[in-house]
Amino acid sequence: MNPPKSPSKPSLWRRLNKALGRSGMLSLAFLVVVLLAAVLAPLVAPADPNQSSLLDAYAGPSGAHLLGADGIGRDLFSRLIYGARTSLLGPALVVGVSLLIGIPLALLASWYGGWVDGVVARVFDLVYALPGLLLAVLTVALFGPGLTPAVVALSIAYIPFLARIVRAAARQQRVSPYVDALAVQGFGVLRITVRHILRNIT
Repeated sequence: MNPPKSPSKPSLWRRLNKALGRSGMLSLAFLVVVLLAAVLAPLVAPADPNQSSLLDAYAGPSGAHLLGADGIGRDLFSRLIYGARTSLLGPALVVGVSLLIGIPLALLASWYGGWVDGVVARVFDLVYALPGLLLAVLTVALFGPGLTPAVVALSIAYIPFLARIVRAAARQQRVSPYVDALAVQGFGVLRITVRHILRNIT
């Protein structure tokens, strides 16, 4: 008699469909299309987004310009696709910078506690106390207009928010028995925090 077979694990597609539902899957598909269009902009865009033609100024939608043209004859569809690059790159950089700075600070504060935790917490409180508009004005004054100042300002504002969440979860893990057991076995702080505490809170 053959042993009973264990039930097969649902595929990623079925798990996503169950978790997101129909509307969620449609939204995900739309985001994937936008992402692919932004990444493949040189191949997808029908024209140079910065090429102007006064003869096509304010042209309506047509075969030559799917969404029309602006006041100096630039193709709006091409500019929309290339603009998606900046719209996606900015938030991605903000999240990346916030993770690279916020998570180490949170783990450092949760592990050592004491004055280290106090200093990190006061820095976060100071950032929270700054009005968002003032922070944006100061950043633009220091770095000038562009994508970099926006990423810097938003990252500074978002780091404390992310780090506080990670810090609270890491402090709960810090007092767990398995952390003491790992320390007794000779595991270093970096290995415990990165390979065990961080893994358990993500």
